[in-house]
Amino acid sequence: MPKTSGLFITGTDTNVGKTFVSAVLLAALLESGINASYIKPIATGAVEYLGRRASPDAIFVKESLGFSNPVKSMTHLCLTEPLAPLAAASSEGVTISLRRVKAFIRSTLKKSRFTIIEGIGGIMVPITSGTTLLDLMASLSLPVLVVARPGLGTVNHTLLTIKALMDRRIEVAGFIFCASGPEGPFDTSILTNAEMITSFCKTPFLGSLPWITASGHLLRKALAEAARLNLSLTPILSRFLYENHPIPAFSK
Repeated sequence: MPKTSGLFITGTDTNVGKTFVSAVLLAALLESGINASYIKPIATGAVEYLGRRASPDAIFVKESLGFSNPVKSMTHLCLTEPLAPLAAASSEGVTISLRRVKAFIRSTLKKSRFTIIEGIGGIMVPITSGTTLLDLMASLSLPVLVVARPGLGTVNHTLLTIKALMDRRIEVAGFIFCASGPEGPFDTSILTNAEMITSFCKTPFLGSLPWITASGHLLRKALAEAARLNLSLTPILSRFLYENHPIPAFSK
């Protein structure tokens, strides 16, 4: 029988492609007829959108996938300054309540078959005084997908991130590489990075996403196609969405 599930998307740093990966996964789910939703519980660097303060990441997901629900419903707390949540909240005189953040996440999980929850920054970004994103993830008991850059330096950053998650007994569903821009000079480390990371931490590599140039009404199809061509998602999605029912559409 189908069941309600969620997947937390985190990264090795800020601007590594968490929002893009979230949109790709959602596009693939939606194209396969699965009721899926997206939230970014805490956001900083807000912009004005339709007369309201909104997260640029939530706006991108809403517009690229054609979600009808208001962008404000995708975030619990949206702060203006492009800083770590603790610093951004302090600058606005706001106190972040982890209890309310968790209540927002759990409430959203009940509304869809599958929910993508996007984190903010890297796993050790401060949320409240003495509390990091890692603490929030540990309290949710949800599997985590790690997004990383594909090139030189990613072995160190990705292994540190995965180790920290495992040390807190958080299930790591896998890791994905995401291109940060159009192809430049080829980085030869890309040929061996995924294999080295997997050999050290035994976490599955689910693929590497290229830079996508499509826009407008073509973007959702391009995102779904990127998942189909570049990612191996059947192992995690069949496990979290179904029992003994594989999802062939997600295989490369």
